[in-house]
Amino acid sequence: MSFSKQLQQSIEHFLNTELKDKLLLNEASFQLELAYFLKNNGYSVLLEYFVPELEENKRSYIDLVVKDNDDDSYIPIELKYKIKGQEIDYNLFSSKENIKVKLRSQGAQNIGRYDFWRDIYRLEQVSKRFSQIECAFAIFLTNDFYYEKHQSNTTTKGYLFSMGDNHKHGTKKYWTKDTSLSKERPNFELDNEYKTVWKRTQMQNVEYSYCLVKVE
Repeated sequence: MSFSKQLQQSIEHFLNTELKDKLLLNEASFQLELAYFLKNNGYSVLLEYFVPELEENKRSYIDLVVKDNDDDSYIPIELKYKIKGQEIDYNLFSSKENIKVKLRSQGAQNIGRYDFWRDIYRLEQVSKRFSQIECAFAIFLTNDFYYEKHQSNTTTKGYLFSMGDNHKHGTKKYWTKDTSLSKERPNFELDNEYKTVWKRTQMQNVEYSYCLVKVE
């Protein structure tokens, strides 16, 4: 089995099984929990891996980079964690009663979809630049199932950033209308088309969904 396939299976095991008892309040906790799991399973993991000039006029970091020590190759991983407001029961210090924890809603699905595809763009760029990169992964985790819906209405400004389930998406990532969003987040074009397939999982008895895209 290839290193990338082995790593993908480990990540999916984390998302499908290990996630159930976790409490992820933000993207940083997602990053740390996944890194901790991978390290405990023998992977060499680097966090917030600095890559100069990956984006113009920005200091750029990759969320996680996993190194294959056998052949000195690397697999960068970018994460997105988007939350819909929800109360969940959580147990602290093995107490007899659970406490209520409120997840804060992030909304702005247009931005969430844009940022996911921009991650893939960044992964394509860094993979072209460094021959030691075997492949890369982009992972999106959410309890907001709106992201799974395919955006087919061409009159909406962000339909080209759709992440619809079981759809193959084109390379052009353009806003169809000029807005403040289009000024802050410029249009771009990917090298390849990608299919997003969503899978359901659970965390603290709350249903979540994730998609994992392999970037080559």
